[in-house]
Amino acid sequence: MDAYDRKARLYPAICALFPLTVLATTTFEPGTWWASVIGLGTLGGIHVLVIQLVRDRGVAAQRKLWSAWGGNPTALRLRWAADDRSSQASLHSAVRNATGADLPSQAEEEADPEASMKRYESAVATLRDRTRDQARFPLVKAELSNYGFRRNLYSLKPFGLTVAIAALALSLVLLSTAFAGHTLRWLVPSATAMGALALWLAFIRSGFVRLDAERYADALLAAADEVNRSE
Repeated sequence: MDAYDRKARLYPAICALFPLTVLATTTFEPGTWWASVIGLGTLGGIHVLVIQLVRDRGVAAQRKLWSAWGGNPTALRLRWAADDRSSQASLHSAVRNATGADLPSQAEEEADPEASMKRYESAVATLRDRTRDQARFPLVKAELSNYGFRRNLYSLKPFGLTVAIAALALSLVLLSTAFAGHTLRWLVPSATAMGALALWLAFIRSGFVRLDAERYADALLAAADEVNRSE
């Protein structure tokens, strides 16, 4: 499990389960057995399964998001309609030199936007392959991890909401039946669950993902100049 797997795939799952984790640790007051359970789960490869499941959900969510946005955000940045002609001409030149891709002219894009989008996507895929070296392109890797985290967290929203609601309901039941002097014990999981519920509802939306998708697009396209300088 590398750094990308941890940040973009494992951490979203941990975030989704956090309210239930807080409730469980408050309820059972785990001792050394808790560490043993985690250790056995790790040895059994449970984290690998979680990473695979989160990845699959993230890819499925990405397809829907890109469809709603009109396509791959990085490819959309290359459209002539996305900016003024002079800046797009400079960007096209950098990407063309870095990838060898035959990018469409403004007239070609206007005549056939769908075919042009496919050519942009092909150029983006090539540029992505040429910027995989983390040592040379640290910003690209960092923004990719940030985007992956947000995308996968968004894909887990139904699960996260369910966990938060369940944890809140259980916490409130325990809080209402707590003996005198033990009320404070159940306030922490209750507050955690309410906070998680508010975050899922207020912030984990498509715009939350798109913000980092566009940051990654900017970092990837800017890396074309570095690719050209190294050749």
